[in-house]
Amino acid sequence: MILTIRGILRVFSQGVNQMAREMALYHDRIVRDPKVMFGKPVVKGTRIPVELVLEELAYNPDLSELFGAHPALTIEDVQACLAYAQQLVKLRRPRREAELTSAHPPG
Repeated sequence: MILTIRGILRVFSQGVNQMAREMALYHDRIVRDPKVMFGKPVVKGTRIPVELVLEELAYNPDLSELFGAHPALTIEDVQACLAYAQQLVKLRRPRREAELTSAHPPG
């Protein structure tokens, strides 16, 4: 396989475009402000942390209950929270095996 500069740039451009699309899923809806919830990422225009949305969905994935508890949330906000979390996991560098075992001792 012969790699050309044009081919490399095309692959790089596709990767950048994919990242931009993924960021667009949450960039307008998830914000961080040191004056709001200690700088935790929150749903824009609310004091609802992304962490809380994810925690509640993990405990009970019933959206109607989530919206009942937080009427300011929309389905787009929930999607943005999930996209934000996905991007963090995707970009996080894997830890070495030793770090993993020391962080979670058996038992």
